Amino acid sequence: MEEIFKAAKQIFIKGMEQQANTYACFSKTFEVKDIQEDLILLISAHVSYRAYINGTFISHGPAPAPFGYLRADRIKINGQVKLGRNRLSVEVMGYAPRENNYATFESSCLCAEIYQGSEIVIYTDKSWDCNIFEQKYLKTETLSFGRRVPLEWYRLDDGYGRWRADGISGGLVCEELDRPCTFLERGVSLPEFKIDDSPVFSMAVSMMKGTGEGPAVDWWESETYYGSVGANDLCRPSAECSSLKNTAFDGTIFIEDNFDKQGAVVLSDYTAPAGLEFAFEEAETGFIGIIFESKEPVQVDILFNDYLTEDGGVPVKADSVNRVIRLQTKGGEYAFEGFEAHFLKHVKLIVTGGNTFTLKKLYLRSYRHPDQYRADFRCDDDLLNRIYQSGRQTLLTNSLGFFLDSPERERAGWAGDSYWTGRAAQVLLSDVKIERAMLEDFLLAEPTKMMPFSFPSCCCGGDRQEEVMMPTWNMFVLLELTDYYRRTKDDELREKYKARVYGWMNAITDYENEMGLLEDLPGSLFLDWSASNQEDYNRPISTAINAFYAFLLKRTGELYEEERFLEKAERVYRTLREKYESITAARHEVFTMYPYIADSLYTENNQLKEKKFYSEAAQYYYFWSGMLDEKRAPELAKNILSQLGPAPSEFRGTAHLSLGNAGIFFGYMLRFEVLSMLGEFQQLKKDLKYLGNYMVSRDPHTFWETLGGTDSRNHGFGAHLAVVCVRDFLGIEIPDRVEKKVKIAPHPCGLKWAKGGYKTVDGPVQVQWYQNKTEFRLIATIPQDYQAEITLPKELMYAEKVRVNEILQDMEQIVTVKGNVSICIPL
Repeated sequence: MEEIFKAAKQIFIKGMEQQANTYACFSKTFEVKDIQEDLILLISAHVSYRAYINGTFISHGPAPAPFGYLRADRIKINGQVKLGRNRLSVEVMGYAPRENNYATFESSCLCAEIYQGSEIVIYTDKSWDCNIFEQKYLKTETLSFGRRVPLEWYRLDDGYGRWRADGISGGLVCEELDRPCTFLERGVSLPEFKIDDSPVFSMAVSMMKGTGEGPAVDWWESETYYGSVGANDLCRPSAECSSLKNTAFDGTIFIEDNFDKQGAVVLSDYTAPAGLEFAFEEAETGFIGIIFESKEPVQVDILFNDYLTEDGGVPVKADSVNRVIRLQTKGGEYAFEGFEAHFLKHVKLIVTGGNTFTLKKLYLRSYRHPDQYRADFRCDDDLLNRIYQSGRQTLLTNSLGFFLDSPERERAGWAGDSYWTGRAAQVLLSDVKIERAMLEDFLLAEPTKMMPFSFPSCCCGGDRQEEVMMPTWNMFVLLELTDYYRRTKDDELREKYKARVYGWMNAITDYENEMGLLEDLPGSLFLDWSASNQEDYNRPISTAINAFYAFLLKRTGELYEEERFLEKAERVYRTLREKYESITAARHEVFTMYPYIADSLYTENNQLKEKKFYSEAAQYYYFWSGMLDEKRAPELAKNILSQLGPAPSEFRGTAHLSLGNAGIFFGYMLRFEVLSMLGEFQQLKKDLKYLGNYMVSRDPHTFWETLGGTDSRNHGFGAHLAVVCVRDFLGIEIPDRVEKKVKIAPHPCGLKWAKGGYKTVDGPVQVQWYQNKTEFRLIATIPQDYQAEITLPKELMYAEKVRVNEILQDMEQIVTVKGNVSICIPL
């Protein structure tokens, strides 16, 4: 692998690279003689950096990477430098985190160089100035369940921020590190750092003591847990803020006029803590910034969230996150920007002290994948349009170096989730680079301790080897690889994965029983956030996981043309189908659960027996995997259509009330796939609108992890709901680059028109169709040399003729054309 850095050394403050939660600052001057040729800053760090040139913000990064690797950012800086002397200043947050899903448990470092052509202008070595960022207070509670690092608390002074332009005086010794590491290119677009500094000022209140939520009780915030990780006697700003409640403001408020943006807010003559509430127009992922001034010492608590409580308040604690940043000063003017990214829409400032307090600016600097506006969907149903737009916003705010599960609680790159977000990125962003980077991260990651060749649950977090394996998450990684290959024909990545795939397939055979079924799998088994995850439902033999296993064997067998995998797939399918046939044969027995098949099985006298635990989610896995279909299980298909899902049209019978309901993560996602496979598009539209409306009509208008609304209200996998709009109603199936084929199958379902598309590796695929009283017309643009296979709506098959590229011919439901096409059905 080619070296990325030509001269830079890994550096850190001497003797502190292993110390947890070290906030370090580094600075160095450099000379610029010519700004005509591109000047590039190449930079990486662990865990993360924030870079400035001459005191001006440049970038925040890098993209996370697996254990033993770091990704580097390349940033053009011509617009930020000047001829002559310049200064590069970098903040590095070195958490050295042991228990985080979004960062590896490794030592801290910085590595950077600026080059112009072949000349290295500046590079990191032991000559750099460095120091501890002493204004950050560390004896504070944990930020969140997934980011178990200290919540942000700063004691600001006159030196805060000044060093970025003026340099570091009286610093510590900088050391070059002998730190094993392989550097990788970022591989994806640099983040978007767009400033939104126009939040709406809602109101001012005073704060008084109330009952509040009280101290935290979650295990990850308990004194016992803190003691186990050596963190005792911590301050808890979230508990303090949650004990306050609103009352009438007891001071004077003045708002300066500013015709372009929110004017400064000036508070005076107040005695109780003051509360200032704001709302941004749209929820966004980014860094909170504030410029303020006070005459006397002041404490500013910045509360933030993506939704409001039932009484209109900004919740301090939500989704296992302590949502507050605390700032303390002795008076004066300060410009502050948080280091940790958050997902938010609503902000409340609690101002304690200060005598007179002036809020000059409140802003959010976005930190996510840039929107390049290369995909679209529109139709005459406004709710479907809103579902599509919410899906795009969900995906954008959860996309960075890889697909985040959520932009707040964990910011982790989970397998399983990425199967859905990978598809969504192609359809909603016209992007495959993020997915490739994430698949590359999983490939580079060490296997878990439970099984050779396995994959960790998160692509870039934790120790070198994860203790626990999630077998289904491993299966989703490999299935995603097969999907990704069809979308991209990326032969290089397919070959890189081959040894890992074959190794995984060989290792998993240790858990196959004499029937070829997986039994007593190690680790944590996850199918859906519902009863299907409980041990009684998935052990010793999980029917759904084995159906998934057969599907994976089939798809990887096709990917690598491996007959052994294909034969094993057929054997597993056959065994499970024979079991279902025996259930069908016994359907008239007393207390039968027919047409459902149990989630868990066991063997007795060489026969498969049911354990009598049933879940809705498992039934979807049977159809999605290809184990069952409408022909093999017509009654089950009928029940899935009418008695299950978020908006069933029929009640279940008494015998079937024990069937555990599905959740959205991933039960309902699979339901939508199954309804599409069954051709039940009217029900699909009904379910999608019912479920989608529940979420898009509530803050933050993104898609949730669970439907209770108390967990993450922005979870990346939910972006796939927007894919359904494009695939099933507009009608564009993701093109197959291997076969060079695009399947187009519009399903109007009462719509009058729809249009949209996206860009693929080989060019755009775009479709527009409409129908009126006289005709149905479809126009499609597809990549050059691709074949379009167009399936016309079955409700129009009564027509006798169809015009294909203006040539009249006999009506056929499936029309195959090479290149762009226009189709018209006279009605």
